[in-house]
Amino acid sequence: MALTKINNNTLSAVTTLPFGTGKIGQVSHNRQSLTFSTTSGSFVDTGHVSTALTPAATSSKMSVFFSGNFNKRDTTGNFFVTCYRVIGGSATQLVGGRGLITSDGQASLGHLMQYSWNIVDSPSTTSAVTYKAYAMVEGGSGTVHMAYDSGCTSGEFVVMEVLA
Repeated sequence: MALTKINNNTLSAVTTLPFGTGKIGQVSHNRQSLTFSTTSGSFVDTGHVSTALTPAATSSKMSVFFSGNFNKRDTTGNFFVTCYRVIGGSATQLVGGRGLITSDGQASLGHLMQYSWNIVDSPSTTSAVTYKAYAMVEGGSGTVHMAYDSGCTSGEFVVMEVLA
């Protein structure tokens, strides 16, 4: 590969650089080791697994990573976990339907399973944005547990602002 010598005349002609966007502006991380259980047949806030950022610009994207331990110690039925975005107290489900994590009760009987997701969000705001894990059980039958066994990490969020 040939090298190009750059002089002052060449530099003055540069108007944009190819790496001006897509940089990480800020990162928020939160790991919590608390337990949570629900028998709700609709998505409910797990109450403690969340992280927040205040975007620098409305054009920023948020790369949201989540990892958590879940279990349903019933012999039948499914549980679901998803991500909600909260801005100014208003919660919005980011992935519709059954959410981002699905497991049947039989497969997870007695086992604490590790699950994770990664999504990209466009909150279009410069107000504080909080990301939370919400969970539910199918038809309100049985109980979904988050970190059912003591000493297990229940959930961890990493959110990165990607500048536009």
